[in-house]
Amino acid sequence: MAIVATAAALLCRYALGQSLGLSVPYLQFYPAIFFAAWFGGFGPGVVATALAAVAAMYFFLPPAGFGVSDPADLISLAVFVATGLFVSWLNERVRLAENAQRTMTEMATARAERLDAILNTTADGIIVIDARGTIEAFNRGAQALFGYPEAEVMGRNVVLYWRAMQPEARITLPLSLVAAIPGTYTGPASRAYLYYTAEHKQWVDGLKVEIKPVG
Repeated sequence: MAIVATAAALLCRYALGQSLGLSVPYLQFYPAIFFAAWFGGFGPGVVATALAAVAAMYFFLPPAGFGVSDPADLISLAVFVATGLFVSWLNERVRLAENAQRTMTEMATARAERLDAILNTTADGIIVIDARGTIEAFNRGAQALFGYPEAEVMGRNVVLYWRAMQPEARITLPLSLVAAIPGTYTGPASRAYLYYTAEHKQWVDGLKVEIKPVG
């Protein structure tokens, strides 16, 4: 890939030789380096940079051959090589970041598909909510248990209340929670409250849940 890109750059330079002259010996090689680094990574970018430097020394920098003696030409050659290496490294970092993002997306999609399969095959009623209490999943078991279709409850909030409770009474509600991010989360107070009558009103703080990492 690097050899083909550099050769194509040389052919383009010879095709435009009369227009460019000898004042811009490296211009045609930058696209070749970028192409090799983008599609091949750091290694092909380095090879394209080296080939381009050798070609520029032999064909475009005086005197003829590889004997570059002018200090200005040596400095420009060094700057060109450094720029080519930096472009190659930068493209490699971008490629690695894109590959990592693609891998994470594929893993997240696979997890979501497995979770969806589990939710819809188990006989238990399962409701998935986010940190704000909004329903994100309502499986078939939950639909049969509560009598609501999934389309009707998606995006709504979960609110728990009890009609018959004595003052200061406590109810233990077993919950099975699965979360990707450990931490302590507190819901808004308006989402967790005691059912009240005209004679007795007692609001409580938002439900606090602590999620600990497994292992």
